[in-house]
Amino acid sequence: MALVLWMLAAVNGTFSQERTLLSKDETAIKATSNKAGDMTRELKREDIENLPENVLSILVIIEGKTTAKSPSEILKAIDDNTKVVLASTITYPRVITEKRLEKLKANLSDRKIDVIEKKEWVDSGETKNLTFEELEKKFDDGSKMELSAEVLVDTWWYSPVLTVPGIDVPFRWGALVVATLFLACAFGVYKLLNRPRLADFLIESESELKRVDWPSKVEVVASTKVVVVVVVLMTLILFFLDLINATLIKDGLFKIFLPKN
Repeated sequence: MALVLWMLAAVNGTFSQERTLLSKDETAIKATSNKAGDMTRELKREDIENLPENVLSILVIIEGKTTAKSPSEILKAIDDNTKVVLASTITYPRVITEKRLEKLKANLSDRKIDVIEKKEWVDSGETKNLTFEELEKKFDDGSKMELSAEVLVDTWWYSPVLTVPGIDVPFRWGALVVATLFLACAFGVYKLLNRPRLADFLIESESELKRVDWPSKVEVVASTKVVVVVVVLMTLILFFLDLINATLIKDGLFKIFLPKN
């Protein structure tokens, strides 16, 4: 039964407690390079026009120089027929949209969300920890919000089935599965041990073990000392033999047989 408990604990530990519902950042355009390491992704007007509003600065290469430019500056350079190459993948904080609010509503329970609230995208903003209701209200009021941390939710394994009354401890699906498996294993062991043939075998084994002539404590201690001493001696002998062989090969045989420069 101890082995069964250990296996069930191992199974329980393999499940992640949380999964990522929404990651903090997302990618707009990936940078590309050739075998020599030179950046090759040339930006077009439609690339910049399709960027989210909260992308404020982009690292680009213009006339051989790497610099950070705003989307409006890059559009002006493109209109002037200047080649603009993307120097680094464009990533930006994930914006709270109506579609993402629906996703949060379907998956979020009472967990709060870390967001950065802004009046305008160019503002530094204020970091807030909001419930879904507070987040929804601010969105309806027209606030601009970005995620400042990943939104995590419980996996089904760790989702609560019910809360134990009186102590307010959640009883989770994982605990229910483990408890069911344990009871099934316990019932299987009970049925196995109560089979007549197996029960007779165990009884006979017990009677045979009673007839075994076990060594005394003094004999066990003496035998253990002999084993330890022999193991230590063999370890030392093998270590010195290996050291001698390594020295001969490195400093002796190699110098004799290898050609001299």
